[in-house]
Amino acid sequence: MQRKGKANRKLPLQAGALRVGIVVSRFNGDITKGLLVSARKSLSQCGVLEKNIIVVFVPGAVEI
Repeated sequence: MQRKGKANRKLPLQAGALRVGIVVSRFNGDITKGLLVSARKSLSQCGVLEKNIIVVFVPGAVEI
Protein backbone atom coordinates (compact mmCIF):
# COMPACT_ATOMS: atom_id res chain seq x y z
CA MET A 1 0.00 0.00 0.00
CA GLN A 2 1.46 3.33 -1.02
CA ARG A 3 1.15 6.47 1.03
CA LYS A 4 -0.18 9.53 -0.68
CA GLY A 5 2.53 11.74 -2.17
CA LYS A 6 5.29 9.15 -1.76
CA ALA A 7 4.77 7.12 -4.95
CA ASN A 8 7.78 6.18 -7.06
CA ARG A 9 10.39 8.40 -5.41
CA LYS A 10 13.90 7.22 -6.10
CA LEU A 11 16.52 8.26 -3.61
CA PRO A 12 20.22 8.07 -4.48
CA LEU A 13 21.73 5.20 -2.52
CA GLN A 14 25.26 5.49 -1.17
CA ALA A 15 26.38 2.00 -0.29
CA GLY A 16 30.14 2.21 -0.88
CA ALA A 17 31.07 0.86 2.56
CA LEU A 18 28.40 -1.83 2.58
CA ARG A 19 29.46 -5.50 2.64
CA VAL A 20 27.01 -7.92 1.05
CA GLY A 21 26.74 -11.70 1.02
CA ILE A 22 24.80 -13.47 -1.72
CA VAL A 23 23.84 -17.15 -1.49
CA VAL A 24 23.10 -18.78 -4.85
CA SER A 25 21.52 -22.18 -5.38
CA ARG A 26 23.12 -24.44 -8.00
CA PHE A 27 19.69 -26.02 -8.50
CA ASN A 28 17.99 -24.28 -11.47
CA GLY A 29 21.33 -22.71 -12.31
CA ASP A 30 20.06 -21.06 -15.48
CA ILE A 31 17.69 -19.00 -13.38
CA THR A 32 19.85 -18.39 -10.32
CA LYS A 33 22.90 -17.31 -12.34
CA GLY A 34 20.76 -14.68 -14.06
CA LEU A 35 19.53 -13.51 -10.67
CA LEU A 36 23.13 -13.27 -9.47
CA VAL A 37 24.13 -11.15 -12.46
CA SER A 38 21.20 -8.80 -11.84
CA ALA A 39 21.94 -8.57 -8.11
CA ARG A 40 25.58 -7.68 -8.74
CA LYS A 41 24.56 -5.06 -11.30
CA SER A 42 22.06 -3.48 -8.90
CA LEU A 43 24.58 -3.44 -6.06
CA SER A 44 27.19 -1.87 -8.33
CA GLN A 45 24.72 0.85 -9.35
CA CYS A 46 24.23 1.62 -5.65
CA GLY A 47 27.97 2.01 -5.17
CA VAL A 48 28.81 -1.32 -3.52
CA LEU A 49 32.38 -2.26 -4.37
CA GLU A 50 32.94 -5.62 -6.09
CA LYS A 51 35.45 -6.61 -3.38
CA ASN A 52 32.66 -6.18 -0.80
CA ILE A 53 30.34 -8.69 -2.47
CA ILE A 54 30.80 -12.28 -1.28
CA VAL A 55 29.06 -15.00 -3.31
CA VAL A 56 28.54 -18.53 -1.98
CA PHE A 57 27.05 -21.32 -4.10
CA VAL A 58 25.07 -24.08 -2.40
CA PRO A 59 23.58 -27.30 -3.84
CA GLY A 60 19.90 -26.42 -3.49
CA ALA A 61 17.18 -24.29 -1.93
CA VAL A 62 17.15 -26.26 1.34
CA GLU A 63 20.73 -25.15 2.08
CA ILE A 64 19.75 -21.50 1.68
